[in-house]
Amino acid sequence: MLRAFYDWTLSLAARKSAEIWLAVIAFIESSVFLVPADVLFLPMALARPGRAYRYAAVATVASVLGGIAGYFLGYFAYEAFAKPILSFYGKLESFETLKACTSEDTLIMLLVTSGLAHLPPIKVVTILSGVVGVNLWLFILLAIVARGARFFALAWLLHRGPDIVPIPGTKRRSFLEANVAAADLALDATDLAEIDAAGRLRLVGRIKDNFKSSKGKYVAPAPIEHKLIQNLSLDACLVIGAGLSQPIGVVVLNEAAAARLPAARAEMESEFAAHLRKVNAALDPHEKLDCIVISTRPWTPENGLLTPTLKAKRASIEKYFAARIADWGSRRSPVVWEDQDVGGGSGAG
Repeated sequence: MLRAFYDWTLSLAARKSAEIWLAVIAFIESSVFLVPADVLFLPMALARPGRAYRYAAVATVASVLGGIAGYFLGYFAYEAFAKPILSFYGKLESFETLKACTSEDTLIMLLVTSGLAHLPPIKVVTILSGVVGVNLWLFILLAIVARGARFFALAWLLHRGPDIVPIPGTKRRSFLEANVAAADLALDATDLAEIDAAGRLRLVGRIKDNFKSSKGKYVAPAPIEHKLIQNLSLDACLVIGAGLSQPIGVVVLNEAAAARLPAARAEMESEFAAHLRKVNAALDPHEKLDCIVISTRPWTPENGLLTPTLKAKRASIEKYFAARIADWGSRRSPVVWEDQDVGGGSGAG
């Protein structure tokens, strides 16, 4: 049953309504649901690092509200509702043991540890807080601090770089095998990676994703894409350029940025031209992007341009844009719109 709940929760990351589902799962996790919100939060934030803090805020608010619901279940309806829920999950015996030997001071400590590390499960602690009668305002404050610290710490790591994964100790392979599935990642012999002195594994791309320019230089797109996606107006991006003199960055606007069009089109061209200069300043000469192309077609799992976990499907996107790539590279404009006529542009830069 737990595996079924886990798989169902993970599948929600591929839905357009994933952010709403994140709020729902974070809410019910804190009171009645067994699977932690991290199972949904991680693949969402990995797929869209630019939204990591937004997802963290959603998860924190919903989790705190769910914790308050759990508190009230314990305070007002322990026998009628909370006890059957704990029994259903097989947590009733451990709950009763914890209840018999837990003081209010100990419970305050458990609120922090459960919020930060799920030890013990947060639903157990929220219900127990209501049963014991912990001060409600203190409960809310601790819930905000603990849950917010967890989600925003994860968001910081993922926003800093979805290819940075902390690997504790020396059991790196077993850690990856046990944890990488939760983020819907896959490691195989085609992955390019390095482990730094702090024991962190950094995925720098895949051999099969690398392409060769017309100058005979090989380009690894993943590190460039990581720099490109840092722009908060973007929902997704891809670096392409096999056979071109310089690679090209193709990007998709997020909903907030798209809503600014068409009125802010010229302003956005200036913003992206500045972003292009910033990205190129950190790249080797053969890696520098010739231009940024703003795609006017959404990338979704339904149209085959994204995977179910919202990662760009490189081969499908390159095939979709194949007839236009050479033209984009010949325009000598820093920013090009997908729907722009040949010969248009925003000026050289």
